[in-house]
Amino acid sequence: MEKIELKQIDGKPVLEPGNIIVSARVKILIQEEPATEPPQPSENPDNSSTPTPPTTPRWRYGHYGWGYGRCGYPPWYDPNCKDPQYRYGNLPEKNLTVPANGLVTYDLLVNETDSVEVYLNVHYVEDTGVYTSRTLTTFRSPSNTFLSVSLKTNKPASGQKVKLELKATRKFSRVYYTILSRGVLITENHQDFSTPSKSQILSFSVTSDMAPKLKIIVFIRVEDKEIVADAISFNVEGFYNNKVSLMFDSDKVETGSISTLSVKAYRNSNVYAVAVDKSTTLLGEASDDFSQGVEGFLAVGGGNYYRKKREAFFRKRHESE
Repeated sequence: MEKIELKQIDGKPVLEPGNIIVSARVKILIQEEPATEPPQPSENPDNSSTPTPPTTPRWRYGHYGWGYGRCGYPPWYDPNCKDPQYRYGNLPEKNLTVPANGLVTYDLLVNETDSVEVYLNVHYVEDTGVYTSRTLTTFRSPSNTFLSVSLKTNKPASGQKVKLELKATRKFSRVYYTILSRGVLITENHQDFSTPSKSQILSFSVTSDMAPKLKIIVFIRVEDKEIVADAISFNVEGFYNNKVSLMFDSDKVETGSISTLSVKAYRNSNVYAVAVDKSTTLLGEASDDFSQGVEGFLAVGGGNYYRKKREAFFRKRHESE
């Protein structure tokens, strides 16, 4: 299973994702035929065998200096060694619908055991000029053990528990996991299961530090000290903690004068301020409970590209007041 994420050039979510076409091409190694056995020595009438002449080339000076063979190849050169040969096969194309978050799940099934690489090509249905590609390399396990993780909770949110389904090719009773968010290590832990099984459910509580998106890496250990791992990323609804402070340069100002508002927050934070005229509160205090509207606004991102959406959001709030 592969995750394909669609973003704009500036890294913001796509407003109208539409549909995409995913094509895959598999690179498969052609196994060499086993070497034939050397001929048996011939027997003479007197029952004596004639030894097979040596096949090792002579040591001589050639184009490459002193070495074996007519051209003087180096001693480590094997004239019988051949470059690996490959063949290619195409998987059926898939037409996938892109959700609002731009993250598409692409199920990839390769039945060839000698596959080496898978080349993916993705392009829009409406515009084939917008495309991207990626090459996936086959992973080999010495013990033939593999692990996959998938999200079972719909719309994970801060303050709730999330369930992940873990599937492996062998039974396991303990799993280790690491959670990252915004490039910061959030936690490292492990979970023990009462009964060893090939399928387990890992659950943990989502905190505000894991918003707006987290990545969890899970792995198990097998008897031969091999570590088998997998990872998954998903969005987390809700706000994350950010130390924000506001301060005006003066407590009182006259009409028409300039006032400066200083804002402090984490680096690379986007800060939005809303000013309410006191004349609008003569009939009662203005309600500041518009967290749902802010969440919807932040879900589409910030920046100049979303200026119209911001204006519509604040216009709607002003009309409601």
